[in-house]
Amino acid sequence: MDYKKETVEILQKINDDSLLEFFYRFIARVIKNRGY
Repeated sequence: MDYKKETVEILQKINDDSLLEFFYRFIARVIKNRGY
């Protein structure tokens, strides 16, 4: 699987501000759960 390609496709789909906010919150949650 081409993870870089999938990431680019996902980012291209995130044009709505609410989706972008959700994406950032998800990343922040993952980082927090990892203890960083």
